[in-house]
Amino acid sequence: MRAFTTFGRARAWGLDLQETLTLHPEGVVTWLSCYYRGRPGRTRTYHATVDLAQPLPLTSEHDLGPAAPSLGRRPEDIRLPGMEGKAWAALQASLTLTGDIS
Repeated sequence: MRAFTTFGRARAWGLDLQETLTLHPEGVVTWLSCYYRGRPGRTRTYHATVDLAQPLPLTSEHDLGPAAPSLGRRPEDIRLPGMEGKAWAALQASLTLTGDIS
């Protein structure tokens, strides 16, 4: 998940990441856990295959208001100057992890 100043930028990031993961579905995932004072106590590395990657919807009635469609409002029309962190993009991904824990 990442934050952007506009919904257009957030949508573009999600689509770009989806394309990258679809074209290059194999790689390595490093899982960091058991944090203490900002440092991971356990690190595990797996071989990974991406089974699904899709951007999630960027907005809801909360962002645009219930009358948004009838007024012609679209998420990409919203501009939030200087408000980094107000437009969020999330990507749903399903991975198959294989290999030995290292």
